[in-house]
Amino acid sequence: MQAMNEQFKSAFLKLIQQNHEAVKSIQAEPYGHLTPPTLDIMSRILTPAMLLRLKDNINDWLNEELNYLECEWDHHYAKSQKERIFRRLSGNR
Repeated sequence: MQAMNEQFKSAFLKLIQQNHEAVKSIQAEPYGHLTPPTLDIMSRILTPAMLLRLKDNINDWLNEELNYLECEWDHHYAKSQKERIFRRLSGNR
């Protein structure tokens, strides 16, 4: 989960200008954490096009992680957590 949260933060930061006021808040999050306030900040900033790019990036990353590493992650758990974050970022709670 920590790696996925970090990937979300990294991918999101690539989508916004580095002088955006949200950058400091997101970078201040402890490693591997995505708190509700940070998700709210991200949700307010994302446009539909940015959200689609973020989803594509995260889906590609997760598929690669689950296939390439042959890790012992529970695929269902990882995918459900990804969907939970997407719902939060989309505003669909």
